[in-house]
Amino acid sequence: SDAGEYACRARNITGEATSVADLCIYSNQQQHDIIMSMEYEPRLTEPLKASYIIREGQPVKLSCRFDANPRGDVQWLKDGIPIDFDELGISRDFTVVKEYDYTALLIKEAFPEDEGSYAVVIRNFLGEARSFTQLTVEEFFCRTP
Repeated sequence: SDAGEYACRARNITGEATSVADLCIYSNQQQHDIIMSMEYEPRLTEPLKASYIIREGQPVKLSCRFDANPRGDVQWLKDGIPIDFDELGISRDFTVVKEYDYTALLIKEAFPEDEGSYAVVIRNFLGEARSFTQLTVEEFFCRTP
């Protein structure tokens, strides 16, 4: 039988990539079905925007889309430090949305202390993909007559 695990490895001066696939062959008297499941490292299909400029007190959503098989674990970082979330995806200052191929970091009200460098990392056992952005929060001033 041709069923089994197949791997393809590509290598050049910039690095190496590997893709693994399980080939299962099911048959009955009337037809032969070939089912192939490809496994691959995460890749970004829509990375984060390079930068966001938000007025103080306004909401902001940092979002990206990705593809991975098996599905990747998502981690958000601010200034290189992982952001800790509870099981509902909420932290003191942020909320994270995780869907099959989409993730977003939500800030309900942006303040100067939220300004900085943000990154999202999507990982599975084959590798990882990263996207970076810079958030600038413009202070809001009210003039009094």
